[in-house]
Amino acid sequence: MEAERNLQIVPDEFEEANPKPISKTREKALTKKSQATSQDGRQARATRTRLAIIDALLDLIVEGDISPTARQIAVRAGVSERSVFQHFVDLEELHKALSERQLSRILAMSEDISPNLPLTERIDAYVKQRSRILEALTPVRRAALAIEMHSAELRRSRDLFHALSLEEVNKVFANEIKNYKRSDRSIYASSIEVVSSWNAWESLRVQGHSSDSAEAVMRFSLKALLHISSGNESN
Repeated sequence: MEAERNLQIVPDEFEEANPKPISKTREKALTKKSQATSQDGRQARATRTRLAIIDALLDLIVEGDISPTARQIAVRAGVSERSVFQHFVDLEELHKALSERQLSRILAMSEDISPNLPLTERIDAYVKQRSRILEALTPVRRAALAIEMHSAELRRSRDLFHALSLEEVNKVFANEIKNYKRSDRSIYASSIEVVSSWNAWESLRVQGHSSDSAEAVMRFSLKALLHISSGNESN
């Protein structure tokens, strides 16, 4: 029995002191795994750096600097100035990344509003949420306006935001919109979207309205439009 126990122990001890040579196939596999891990690490760092640059640019714009320099962006992002140029091939790529990041921020501020709520509750919830989003969007939209005509990506982002806004209108106020004949529904939905659009919001803010006042105007306008379609504001 002692001999058996020794035979069981010795192989393990021997392998620790004298490891078997690694086969060429295993060596290649380990090398590939190491290279893949290293590449994954580099990609993760590149993604973090890229995101830091975009967030820095967005934050600077929101703070009022509509055209920050590469140095300002680099300092805010905690990266080298050279990195700012290395991570984006051209301005259109930067605009695309900026638009996508801004959209993700806006969507994070949005919550679904049930079309089954009473009309007054839906209007209130919609107006409050819409006002928050439009006010947050304002600095970036103002910055984009100066260069939008030269950027297909910024125009695409503008059109996407409009499409999402119209989609929300059709969902939240579906009960009121369906009261119109089919040929007029898109016109009615667009009317609701227009009074709650960024262009309408910006017009009010430029005229000197506070955000609370602009919100009140939006609420009044929506109540007028929706009262006509529903016939009863409390529906």
